[in-house]
Amino acid sequence: MSIALDARPGEDRAHTPHWVRTSRLDYVAVGVVALLARLPAYLSHTYAHPDDATFGMSIVAMRHGGIPFRDVFSSQGPLHLPLLYVGDLIGLRTSVAPRTTAVLSGVVAALAAMAIARRLAGRVPALAVGLVVALSGSMLWVTGPSTSDGPSIALAAIGFLAALRYADSPSARRAVLCALPLAAAVLVKPATSAIAVLGALVVIAAHRRIRDLAAMALTAVVLAVVASAPFGIADVWDQSVRYQLDSVREASVGQNVTKILSTIWSRDLWLLVLCAVALATLVAARRQHRGPVLDPRSRTAVLGLAVWAVVLVAFLIYEPALWRNHLSNLIVPVALLATSVRPSPRVLAVALVLILPVHLLFVRSILHPPPFGTESAAAERALHRLPSTAQVVTDEIGLVWRAGLRTPDDLVDSSIKRYEQHRVTATSTAQAARRPAVCAVLVWRRGYLGAFPSLPRLLANEGYTVDHRFGGARVLYTRDCRGR
Repeated sequence: MSIALDARPGEDRAHTPHWVRTSRLDYVAVGVVALLARLPAYLSHTYAHPDDATFGMSIVAMRHGGIPFRDVFSSQGPLHLPLLYVGDLIGLRTSVAPRTTAVLSGVVAALAAMAIARRLAGRVPALAVGLVVALSGSMLWVTGPSTSDGPSIALAAIGFLAALRYADSPSARRAVLCALPLAAAVLVKPATSAIAVLGALVVIAAHRRIRDLAAMALTAVVLAVVASAPFGIADVWDQSVRYQLDSVREASVGQNVTKILSTIWSRDLWLLVLCAVALATLVAARRQHRGPVLDPRSRTAVLGLAVWAVVLVAFLIYEPALWRNHLSNLIVPVALLATSVRPSPRVLAVALVLILPVHLLFVRSILHPPPFGTESAAAERALHRLPSTAQVVTDEIGLVWRAGLRTPDDLVDSSIKRYEQHRVTATSTAQAARRPAVCAVLVWRRGYLGAFPSLPRLLANEGYTVDHRFGGARVLYTRDCRGR
């Protein structure tokens, strides 16, 4: 797939113009910034959040032959773990290699967003968008540590860029090339990526070529079948769709709104500055009666971005289980919308530079994750005393992952949803602890394994004793691992 990121209609490509050469250097600079900003989190010995731990442990299970959905519990789409597995190979299967796909996704998302902005608004706004996406706290949170949001955002951005390329010269071939990254994004993280697809479809449907839309739909269906069939379509549906639809409401709509606003304030000051400059541009244009701010050729693209952003905001507000990492999906469409009004390059640059120190101060713990606290460090030392082949049942996957051990393949995910849906119970935990490879059970959180009052008795029946207490509900149970 060859996409001229900044190609202008009718341009003579026999000679590379100066603005293209300059643009290429811009891409290199933003790509380097995006990569370097993620390296500390990538190399961190700690783990940022449960997703980082869950997907890291999932890849460890796959290294030992575990199959997603069949052996390894997989809550995301059928393309997610395979993409992480490819990144793990690229990262040479080191202890942090499962994060490789996430880091590369952060770089790709910044470059793709920059390419879209270059087409809509020009060089300086494109640089602004690229740097905002590269250094957004919300984006750093999901593309240093491992999540499903990072790869899906990168694929969605590529898909929207391909939709703009399709709009330059519509054809069935370009429609199919557009469908591939969009469908892949949905097959990584279905809900939020489907909303991104709506935005791209606005651009494509404007040309009213039914045959092209049919080709896109067929491509998406074929890719979905090819991605799901090896793992069992019924299991894929149960774990990645029904599991998500059965989510218990964690917070009210008002609480979701508060979380959205507080997250953007604490992690995405640069995005707020971008939006403020855009608003000032619109107000100034109205007062000066300058006429339309948007380039008429970009109106359909801007409408697509608006659909993407508005529907996504509504979804996040009403989402029953809203986590802060979900807010990362807003960064690309909102940043692109803000720059589509073509703000003054000088004002934009000055505003971002002035707020940069404060922004970096706010996201410093994301840029450079802190080391383990006292209790976590003590638990890791206790786990290190177990045989290297021992498996551990736990509700805090990250401690086991960073200690270089494994959990049973079907217990790599300790999300609260599994407890709420009774997919993990005291009885099932005791049954898992009975398996020959399991030598320890680490109880860490009250609302998870710590919520089962009968668990200590069930574990005692299986030969487990208290090895160490770390305070509160935090207990490590072990049994004799010799000969296992």
